[in-house]
Amino acid sequence: MRDRRGRAILRGMLTRRLTSECVTGRGGAMGVHYLNVALVGDPKLDLRKPELVLYEPQEGGGMKLVGVEWMVLERGQTRAPRIMGRRFDGPMDHKGTAPMHYDLHVWTVRRNPRGAFSQYNPRVSCEHAAPKEG
Repeated sequence: MRDRRGRAILRGMLTRRLTSECVTGRGGAMGVHYLNVALVGDPKLDLRKPELVLYEPQEGGGMKLVGVEWMVLERGQTRAPRIMGRRFDGPMDHKGTAPMHYDLHVWTVRRNPRGAFSQYNPRVSCEHAAPKEG
């Protein structure tokens, strides 16, 4: 990744691109998700180690860091997880495309007029994303 902040978050993490798709919905986008495989199964939350980082595709094929996401797999919890005093969204499985989980998006780089913890950000775009597969 080209930006220093993104490299700092990813440094030392075993990551993989969750999907080539740039996620859009309800008046905005989330971007492209990169997953820290080692953290996803771990129910412990760490402010310094989000399970996912969110990137916006740029013209010419680059990516720009726009936010982070914490994710906890659903395992019969009686309450949604919390971090930074915020309750996670969920449980959800994205129409069967992901395991049942709770998540919390935080727009750490790209300010979101809907709030720092909203799932979608109208200031994030998928305009320069690669065409959808299939």
